Amino acid sequence: MSRGFQSSVSNKLNFGLGENTKIDSILVDWKNGRSQKLLNQKINSTITIDYKDATDNTIVKKSESALFTKINPTDIGIHYHQKENNFDDFKHQILLPQKQSERSSAFAIADINNDGLEDFYVGNAKGEKAAMYIQTKDGNFTETNKKLFTIDKKFEDTDANFLDIDTDGDLDLLVTSGGYEVEKGSNLLQDRIYINDGKGNFRKGALPNIKTNSKGIAYADYDNDGDLDIFIGGNVKHGQYPLADKPYFLENNNGKYTNVIDTKFDDISNLKMINDALFSDFDTDGDLDLIVIGEWMSVTFYENKSNKFYLKNIEGVTNVNGWFQTITAADLDKDGNVDYIIGNWGKNNKFHPTKEKPLHIYADYFDDNKSFDIALSKVSKTGNLLPVRGKECSTQQTPFLGKKVKTFAAFASSTMPEIYGSEKLEKATHLQTHSFASIILKNKGNGKFKVQELPNEAQFSPTLSIEITDINNDGFLDIFGVGNISEAEVETIKYDASKGYVLLGSKEGNFSFLNDGSYFNNKNAKAIKQITIKGVLHFIILNKNGKFTILKLKK
Repeated sequence: MSRGFQSSVSNKLNFGLGENTKIDSILVDWKNGRSQKLLNQKINSTITIDYKDATDNTIVKKSESALFTKINPTDIGIHYHQKENNFDDFKHQILLPQKQSERSSAFAIADINNDGLEDFYVGNAKGEKAAMYIQTKDGNFTETNKKLFTIDKKFEDTDANFLDIDTDGDLDLLVTSGGYEVEKGSNLLQDRIYINDGKGNFRKGALPNIKTNSKGIAYADYDNDGDLDIFIGGNVKHGQYPLADKPYFLENNNGKYTNVIDTKFDDISNLKMINDALFSDFDTDGDLDLIVIGEWMSVTFYENKSNKFYLKNIEGVTNVNGWFQTITAADLDKDGNVDYIIGNWGKNNKFHPTKEKPLHIYADYFDDNKSFDIALSKVSKTGNLLPVRGKECSTQQTPFLGKKVKTFAAFASSTMPEIYGSEKLEKATHLQTHSFASIILKNKGNGKFKVQELPNEAQFSPTLSIEITDINNDGFLDIFGVGNISEAEVETIKYDASKGYVLLGSKEGNFSFLNDGSYFNNKNAKAIKQITIKGVLHFIILNKNGKFTILKLKK
């Protein structure tokens, strides 16, 4: 079947073999539970496959070694449904590369009532209720604190974490608020804390009055005074992509939090749209440093010196910008040094930025209307800086271009300075990104790191969330990553090619893709967490506009 006027996608599937000169077999898995296997097929040939030749699904049947079993959430009492609110981001900035209002992934696991069983909190979009579930001894879950989270469903929950805020021995809850759709100064930007009574009952607490679009929580007792301090990232401003709100750092003094970002950090100007952060002793000097990641910025290291944070340059790392989404720490190669797994946008997209030819963005009020204008651009083969988007949508964003560049041909043959004007571009905010690859930062000790790209199967889509554990029980840590994004602008296809990926570790420190359909998830996965249910490890995947995917690990 083909569709489209004067353009279409071929109904022929092409598979490249590289240097391979023969095919062992071809497995065809039809969606209705039937399959077939073809042997001795010639390369460089067209093969016609007929459904009538399919049999019962031998592919699925032979997968007795599958590592996962899918659990229906409602079978264990979980009735949560993530639901995004309707908001037209492109009405504010038509040239956005993708919507910014559907980025929330508030999801946290902990034992909140001290019964030895893991429970969880999951946020929701603006106008939809978050949920907290308590695990029972029989492996079922009961929703609690319903009234509290119903009252606060007006907030967009962007991130969440359990931590002992009041140092009373139980875990409280911190939830960050935000959303591209929430206007500057709104009370809906206020982050929230919920205080635990030790039995899993929560009440609303208070944080300093800071109204920012927040995302990315990191906490630690960085100054060794016996209480937890909190770093909270700033994300995109309402209607002003790629500008971001300022992060803040809450120092805990006898139970009172004070924002000390300006006095404790030597320079935060390189922090852009923050998505994640973590405290970690990356220089192995015995104190906790901070690593921050986000979009249009590099992986940013802050070294803790006498309880103040100083920018640390890491060769080959801190000069490479990406659209980084998540960071997880683990000693993957068992050398005693902590490595960092960092989810990026993935390499399966039309931009393909490199250090030599980065993806650029210019942002400013280029004309007299009220919209904050942006223009994505790349360097052409001839060395000229050209716009990524076309004349029609660029003129909608910036109407003065309609008079300045009157024809499509003129627009197509013009450079960025010719279209927008050199003076306007020089005044504008100018950011770059150099790589979309999801990576491992292999810690070589003495503050040095080696960048190792994850295998191709991890580059199909953005990696939004990662969990690390020994999945196949071989003594080596494995990586489970998820992430799809469907809300791209109209001229860009969806970033939804990933079914999730499990990368199995080895003693050599390399990772191989586990091709096991039992964990595949075709939905728009936003986050993944591991949780123990009735003594067995499970993974819960938070999906956009849907219910959870729950995977029970067979061992």
